[in-house]
Amino acid sequence: MEANLDDPLRPAGRGKAGAQPGVKPKPKPKPATEPRLSRQRKPPAMPADDWQRALRRQFGREQGFQLQNLGDADKGVKQSPVFSEFRVSNTDNGGHYRVAIRGAASGDNLCTCPDFATNDLGTCKHIEFTLARLAARRGGKAALARGFVPPCSEVFLHHGGLRTVRFRPGADCPPALLASAGRLFDAPADWTLPWPRLGELDAFIASARKTLHELRVDEPTLVFAAQVRDAERRQLALAEAYPKGAADKGLGKTVQAIAAAELLARHFGVQRVLVVCPTSLKQQWQREIVRFTGRPVQQAQVLQGLRPARQQQHREEAFCRITSYETLVRDADLVRAWAPELPIIDEAQRVKNWNTVAARALKRIEMPSVPGGTHWGGGVSISARDQARIGQCLLVDGVHAGRRLLPEGWVAWMCQPCAIAPFNGWLVWLNPAGRSFPGASAESFFMQGAGGHTVWIDPARAGTFVEAMAQALD
Repeated sequence: MEANLDDPLRPAGRGKAGAQPGVKPKPKPKPATEPRLSRQRKPPAMPADDWQRALRRQFGREQGFQLQNLGDADKGVKQSPVFSEFRVSNTDNGGHYRVAIRGAASGDNLCTCPDFATNDLGTCKHIEFTLARLAARRGGKAALARGFVPPCSEVFLHHGGLRTVRFRPGADCPPALLASAGRLFDAPADWTLPWPRLGELDAFIASARKTLHELRVDEPTLVFAAQVRDAERRQLALAEAYPKGAADKGLGKTVQAIAAAELLARHFGVQRVLVVCPTSLKQQWQREIVRFTGRPVQQAQVLQGLRPARQQQHREEAFCRITSYETLVRDADLVRAWAPELPIIDEAQRVKNWNTVAARALKRIEMPSVPGGTHWGGGVSISARDQARIGQCLLVDGVHAGRRLLPEGWVAWMCQPCAIAPFNGWLVWLNPAGRSFPGASAESFFMQGAGGHTVWIDPARAGTFVEAMAQALD
């Protein structure tokens, strides 16, 4: 399906001005194409982030989305053929997202899709589709190479890697405003706002808007600044309430997730918690919540039964609702209407594939994320060899290929036993006095994960051993 670009850019004509009749023009060399990448295997020499960006570029260019230039007509600004806001629509599923194009580099552009909001890559398939269509039009590639210089100035959120707030001077930016921005933003570093000075952003915006020059501030920037300020206030409040800390290294991830939810409820007003877990763990989550919070069992509601019964449950008051991945898909409309404030995702490797039905249902619920169980962004899938590399790094005190990756003594600190559970260290299991595994060295420590993965580190024998997928996953 061809993109419908609502702008003056048009494909180049077939003829060539000034061509002599009867003289066959020389064929233009075909541009070099990028090698097709596998979604399963990363090229050895390519960094992981570059691989993921290339996959989205590869996939986006192949799509038959519809593209509409929305422009800024509602703001009285002439529509731009390249640097504008576009509506990208998928006719197969009826989905559509808004894309803002500001440049060709990762992080320059914005998209409202969930993948862009969470991947920290600065791009997505919708952005890459839009860039490919614009670059294919006459003058599009050159315009992208020149970059975006609007008449007005902008304060925006840059999404490539670590998110940063940046200033973009407009073509008509007055010297006084430029000087004021130079005192707050780091001009040599692409006009990036230093993190410690984020609290001065509101005053700068208020001062700039007193001038006749237009300063635009996108909504994600204001949301991001508010989130950072709220996080700092929460940190200060918790430090004051719990000067000795609120966690214990002997607690499991389930109990720590429950404790985090209870702290957020007591100190910051969180009232609706959603736990998504395998069906076999729903009752266990309910028992643990009641046990460690002292709340009545009605406040830890297990969603079950047929659809009418679950609809009735959603009408009842509950602090926490516990559902399975399968039920979440069927009850996505009920969950969105309930509007949970805090999700806890247990065994999150089940939604690591972004294209599964459960993953799409989860991402359509607008809320922050506190993963439980397997985490690191929804589960990590690595080979036994890579697991062994992690174990080997811990075996030699955090050194890999002659480079120190962890502070000296960090691994020894990880292996300190917990007072109430001496078999538990910091993120590792221990074998104190050989009691857990009598046939193994008492110096051994190990990591275990879903499906029976075990990475065993034995300093006494100077070895690392990996057992992968000892149990079948559901």
